[in-house]
Amino acid sequence: MTQKSWTTPEQAEWLKAHCKNFAEAEANNSTKAFYDEIYVSWLKAWPNPEPTAAEVEAAGGQEQAVKKKLVWQDNMRLPTFVLWHRHLLS
Repeated sequence: MTQKSWTTPEQAEWLKAHCKNFAEAEANNSTKAFYDEIYVSWLKAWPNPEPTAAEVEAAGGQEQAVKKKLVWQDNMRLPTFVLWHRHLLS
């Protein structure tokens, strides 16, 4: 059984293309700059959606809490994707 991906096929290809630059960033001790750049580029291509009414209600009416959660998810998912896929592209 295959686990459902959190990315679309297009997003996965985009991320894999950026994984190739990770080894260079790692060698130059510039992984923070790499992640900062990939995160900004990601949000330009796929901005976080506005929270739904159900999400806001589930968060006790705190729309900002829902938005922060979406940002946190991206902050965790993007580096994890790069780290899990970099060996496939070396």
